Amino acid sequence: MECHDFMTNCCMKWSDHRAKVLSVDAPDLTKNEFKEIEPISIKEDKVSVFTDVELIRRSLSHPSLKLVDDISQAKIVWSQTVGWEDLQKLINEQQLINQFPNDEILAAKDQLFRTVESSWGSPEWFLVTYDLTNQLEEWVGDYLTRKQRQEDNHWIIKPHRMARSMDTTITKSMNEVLRLVETGPKVASKYIEKPCTFGGKKFDLRYVILVHSTVPLRAYVYQMFWTRFSLVDYGLTDLDNYNKHFTVMNYVAGHTMKHVTCEEFIPRFESEYNQTKWSTIQSKIDNMQLVNGV
Repeated sequence: MECHDFMTNCCMKWSDHRAKVLSVDAPDLTKNEFKEIEPISIKEDKVSVFTDVELIRRSLSHPSLKLVDDISQAKIVWSQTVGWEDLQKLINEQQLINQFPNDEILAAKDQLFRTVESSWGSPEWFLVTYDLTNQLEEWVGDYLTRKQRQEDNHWIIKPHRMARSMDTTITKSMNEVLRLVETGPKVASKYIEKPCTFGGKKFDLRYVILVHSTVPLRAYVYQMFWTRFSLVDYGLTDLDNYNKHFTVMNYVAGHTMKHVTCEEFIPRFESEYNQTKWSTIQSKIDNMQLVNGV
């Protein structure tokens, strides 16, 4: 009886949670209530750059740029080791930096989905997600409801703060998810059981986005993207087969990688999906990222 009451309570909590999320109105991106800021002017013949990233120091060879060792003399600051708060003590308002405040709301998985929910509600481009640290009952209610409706019940379980698919599990077992919760803070997202594939394989696209300012929000997306692919044709089987379900292959020595450039990808994609124009997809991506494409 106690188990039945617990399950019933989980389903009720899930129902209340979904009603709350679905009631959020998406922002109107056509309105801009902020005063436009003045762009920073760079008049030097050579733009001075400070960086603590060795790869950038080795690769920065454009004649319009020059490296400096004094951070106060740089017009552009690109740091990997100095955090936002410390940077504020070292730079002035005329310098351009590669960070912006509160970036953890995008970088941490538990905060990313909360940001989406609070701003957008439940957009079609973001799969339903739960923080299992404090929304375990809501997730159980969702799982049981899907099971009763005979809907797909595959989930991907991710740690809050790790990257490169580490400590990530795909499962359709409620018992396994309950065990995973004990290994550390996790989020559970509905797994895309029927993903778009390229030549039979899963893929993802990585875009470079330049955030010019946060108030007002002004950002630009670089239209050239980078592609990453799984190594095995996709199927909703062998859930522990990394090469089938994940696309991050370039961090482990010895892994084979599938290379397709942006210029090659687009015509091949349109050929495989001959009723689809890439320009239509690109427009949706621009809107999803809340940016103006340039």
